[in-house]
Amino acid sequence: MKTSLGPKLGKRGAAVRPSFLPLHSAHRRIQQNVRVSALLNKITTKNTKDSVEEAIVIPLNYAQLLNLRGRDFYLDPQITSAHDDLTAFDLDASYSSVARLGKEKMLFAAREGLRTAKGRVSLIHPDIAVEPVLLPGAMALLEQAGQYELVIQLSQQAKSVTSRDIRPNNRTTMRDYERDVALASALAHCGLAKKDLEAQRPAMGCARLEEALYMLRECSASTGSTPFAQDLQSNIMNALSDLKADAIYDYLTQPLDLAEVALRTQALAGLRSLLMIQADSTTEKLVSPEYVSRGFATLTSEEICGVVEWPKIIATPKMYAWWQPELLPKVGLAHIVAGFSTRKPELICTARMVLESARNTTMPVDVAIHLAVCEVLLGAPYSALDLLKEDERYGGSVNSTRTSITNRARSNYSAAAAAASLAFPERDGVMTFIRAASPEGEADLLPGLCLFVEQWLQRLAFPLMRDSQERPPLASLAAYFDDPRTEQFLESRENTSFFSILSNAATVTPVMLSKATQIVGTAAGTVTALPARFLKFLLRQKHIAYGVGAIAAVAAIAVGVRMKGGAGASQQTSRSLSGQAPGGTAAAAAARRTSFKNPFSSRKQTTLPTDATATTQTQTTTTLTKDAAQRLVKQWLDIKAEAMGPRHTTTRLSTVLAEPMLKAVTTEAREAASSGWFWNIRPLRARIVSIDGSALTAEGDGYAVVVASVDESADLWATNGKKGDSYQSEYKVEYTMVRGGGGQGGWKIASALVIGK
Repeated sequence: MKTSLGPKLGKRGAAVRPSFLPLHSAHRRIQQNVRVSALLNKITTKNTKDSVEEAIVIPLNYAQLLNLRGRDFYLDPQITSAHDDLTAFDLDASYSSVARLGKEKMLFAAREGLRTAKGRVSLIHPDIAVEPVLLPGAMALLEQAGQYELVIQLSQQAKSVTSRDIRPNNRTTMRDYERDVALASALAHCGLAKKDLEAQRPAMGCARLEEALYMLRECSASTGSTPFAQDLQSNIMNALSDLKADAIYDYLTQPLDLAEVALRTQALAGLRSLLMIQADSTTEKLVSPEYVSRGFATLTSEEICGVVEWPKIIATPKMYAWWQPELLPKVGLAHIVAGFSTRKPELICTARMVLESARNTTMPVDVAIHLAVCEVLLGAPYSALDLLKEDERYGGSVNSTRTSITNRARSNYSAAAAAASLAFPERDGVMTFIRAASPEGEADLLPGLCLFVEQWLQRLAFPLMRDSQERPPLASLAAYFDDPRTEQFLESRENTSFFSILSNAATVTPVMLSKATQIVGTAAGTVTALPARFLKFLLRQKHIAYGVGAIAAVAAIAVGVRMKGGAGASQQTSRSLSGQAPGGTAAAAAARRTSFKNPFSSRKQTTLPTDATATTQTQTTTTLTKDAAQRLVKQWLDIKAEAMGPRHTTTRLSTVLAEPMLKAVTTEAREAASSGWFWNIRPLRARIVSIDGSALTAEGDGYAVVVASVDESADLWATNGKKGDSYQSEYKVEYTMVRGGGGQGGWKIASALVIGK
């Protein structure tokens, strides 16, 4: 039984769906090529009803197949022209001969169907039935006609086709069928990708291209043949390489609430790979500083912290084409926000390192306030006050061109600040604000400092980070210090010993406590209550060092608070703890409560007795000369370099150190040796600033306090040759010196404390 390519009319003239089947009667009109005709002769003719049931339906009519749209009637020349244009549009070279034949059959049927209907679209059926063997050719034609979504839809139906559905079938028929379907689908994805790119959607465009590449590779693997469409695969890979950066940025700009975690993680991994491309790479495309600045604006604070290893980047900035010092304040701020929000003080430590690097660049950046906030969050408020006071003294001369980070943030809080009872300060009015917010003024600046830090976080820091801007955390120091994670970290830092202090000598400005502090309950009616844990951290100086002497001094200060303030710190929760203990009194208490002859001294010198006997005795027993002190300091610096150097030689430590510092340094040198790291320390200069021998006795007991200015540089190295941190800095150290041999021997150093720059 023969079938007609044109429409059949039913009893009432309704169009009947055409069965698009291979017919022997159409051979001469399709191709004169003998090879193609031979292939066509192998396709068997079936009963129309059975064939339609097995066919795949394409929801297009003949006019749409020829790209004729918008009219209900077409003249024969229009039909012929549309047919010839699509025939001349050659298929990709990777298509099989059966796919090419299928395209020609589709075009022929569409032309003849419209001609039979006299060009009237209303008389042809709205869809077409295609046998499975001709489906790849139909998909190829539809892809050329821009019917990309339909091609992808048909590719899903094509997966259900088996070798039994294709007639005739030989050894390569099914392989060619699968490859043709995959190629048509891949080209359809490429067409959709082009539309996405034109619509400024690079992330979606790259996703389409990746899907196309995956289809081609998967087909090659499943058919067990050599890769095909290699030119197309190469073009897709080149396009993906060029579009990768834009696609990553596009996806990272998606709303955080709508972004899929897995896809965002994948985008971050892609950004990380871009950032790690070194500047001398000749095979990969480099990203620009402008791109990184835009990209970081799309990241959360935690994502900025983890996108690269910042210590490694800062150590070798010239290796990366995108590097610019202006990024450092943003990176440091991200670490502050993330560390505070997630209760990870270790991120605050990284923030301080990053911000110190910003100050040491050829174009210094104004980060004094950022550093002061770091010190407060690390439990060192007096270090923060020292930084702010120094910044106040130097004013704008530290950096005449202020970074734009403050100016950009002002617009976010200006309205709220105007309504506050105590307006948030301008850049150069920070200390004025702190003094005004402290009830006791200069005598105790901690209430104002805590108020400033909380408002700085809320008004400046949080609005500049994407996550904290959308979901700002509670800017409460009480909650921060009351968290067990914060407490555990700060307590571990308080036990940090000599080796760790050496590594921080260039980046911190620690100070000793001169009095016991007050816990801040309220300041100007806005500061949140601080827990007793915060008092504990304020009472301890995280950089007080070198063994038991320092611990005894801190304990003595705590005793002084309890004596003067009545209730101990353990009883203080949300209320303010008043009462103060001068540093000299605390140090004296430590001396009476310990067996050491060299009690720990505070930075502010102990007030001496004023009677004549005591004065005369002090004058006659001060035997430590400036030259002797300078020789001892220089010897100590040289021996310190040996102990912390690659050999970790400790044999000479006992010639310059006394207990408890001798034991502490010896232990630390051994621990450093076992850790696989060492310091290459180079003492540059040592100068004695002052000598206080008021604590010496006529018998040679007691101690002398020597303040020295030390200039040194150091590099941290691993035993495997990897270089770590480095610094070159001038800082002041307070040495406690005692005489060995029961007061009759030579001078030695019993304790040391870095007190500033």
